[in-house]
Amino acid sequence: MTTLKFILLIITVATLIPLATSVTASDNLFPPADYLHSKLQQNDIVFLGTTHKKPEILGFIAELIPTLEKYRVSHVGLEIPSDQQEKIDVFMKTGDGLDSIKFHTQINSPEYRHLFQVFRKSGGPIPVAIDLPSSMYKGTVSRDEWMARSLLIVMNRNPSAKMLVIVGSLHTLKKLEWEDQVPNKHQSIREYITRDRPSTRMWSVGQMIDGNPDECDFTREFSSLPGAVALDLDDRYRGWKMGLTAPIAIVPAECFELVDGLIVY
Repeated sequence: MTTLKFILLIITVATLIPLATSVTASDNLFPPADYLHSKLQQNDIVFLGTTHKKPEILGFIAELIPTLEKYRVSHVGLEIPSDQQEKIDVFMKTGDGLDSIKFHTQINSPEYRHLFQVFRKSGGPIPVAIDLPSSMYKGTVSRDEWMARSLLIVMNRNPSAKMLVIVGSLHTLKKLEWEDQVPNKHQSIREYITRDRPSTRMWSVGQMIDGNPDECDFTREFSSLPGAVALDLDDRYRGWKMGLTAPIAIVPAECFELVDGLIVY
């Protein structure tokens, strides 16, 4: 093979490589707190997805809370049954009764309860319980629809409200297009809000931690970096697998169609 033919072959192969594989760890990565601050400045509601009971994520949230008032965040929505709001209000006012607040078993931990100590000490945003009470689980309203309603109540009562909403990552999805075999299909929180209040500016950020590199290209690419990094999802990541959607039966979609950004630990 002549040198010229070899060079032409290399150029041809390079043009066939998908765009996503050219993304490297140095491309447009941000410190997670700075990333969230910028999105809070630009939006009315920012959804921050979590993997429950992960000390690294809860530690990050605890450090984030005292900074939120600077960015005019008025409320923080939490994945706690809304019938616990009165107990939360009592604790925020008196410092008593934290142990009486009922959390979902999946999130209940000393680190999660500590967040309320941080809320009270910071004197910043108001914590709001937005989730469906367990007494209503057999009704016709899904948890996502109830959480959307709870957020809309806050936004409609407080025209200048700005919210950070901390929920499991699957509740941050921009859309839920279920596979045919799934019963009781429902929409995502964001879809319900857009339907009823289309002017609301929203941004969804998932958090990836301890992911399987075989199921998640973002874990494979970025988890070896020191600390955590945040990034916008866009067409550069077309075709990339996102591990946080692996457990649910939704129609395959591009990662950037489901969330706007990711934090990878």
